[in-house]
Amino acid sequence: MIGASEVALPDWDSSMDNIFITTLPEPMESWLTAFPELSFVASASELVSMQSNAIVWLHQLSSHSQDFQQTIQLIQTLRQQNDQVRIVVLTNQPDTAQTVAMIQAGAVGACHAYSDPTVLSKVQHVVAEGGLWLGEAALQQLIEATQTQVRSSAISVDTLMAKLTRREQQVAQQVAKGLTNKQIARELAITERTVKAHMASIFERLGARDRLQLALMLTQKP
Repeated sequence: MIGASEVALPDWDSSMDNIFITTLPEPMESWLTAFPELSFVASASELVSMQSNAIVWLHQLSSHSQDFQQTIQLIQTLRQQNDQVRIVVLTNQPDTAQTVAMIQAGAVGACHAYSDPTVLSKVQHVVAEGGLWLGEAALQQLIEATQTQVRSSAISVDTLMAKLTRREQQVAQQVAKGLTNKQIARELAITERTVKAHMASIFERLGARDRLQLALMLTQKP
């Protein structure tokens, strides 16, 4: 997993509500280990109310078209009810194309339903601070899909780049191409740890929440 999960993040409210929507009779043990105080319902209609800082975890049993379409509709419904709610999809069968569509529909993350509790806690941390959580392939596809819709002017890009050191500019340019940290490290002949350090600095200097936003900020109009 990459993306905002690699940014050095400040403390967040670990007591925030974690609401799981699942047709399982009981939450998975890993979910309970990560969030002992979680609440769960079988459908969105059972939700009485949602706090703005809540994270809603949607459990998608399969990548079949019907399950996928239901998930998209549920994401849209939840966002209409509360546009501040953070939605993470837990799927038994991860699919890159579906993950991209879920993010475009309004989710802020997607991961395997059987993820380790430590991973789930990290996902919460990232999305609570306004970041995205998704796999490398999905991130690159999402960047490519949105670059054609939202582009920055050359002047604003130059202004942003001027705030960065020479090495940070090189790293940022690679992120704008959709490269992962490992690919950037190989391209620039530096370590992944160094890339992560540069990324944290870039996010702070430019006020970017995550890699997707950074890529869009640095994409010029043709």
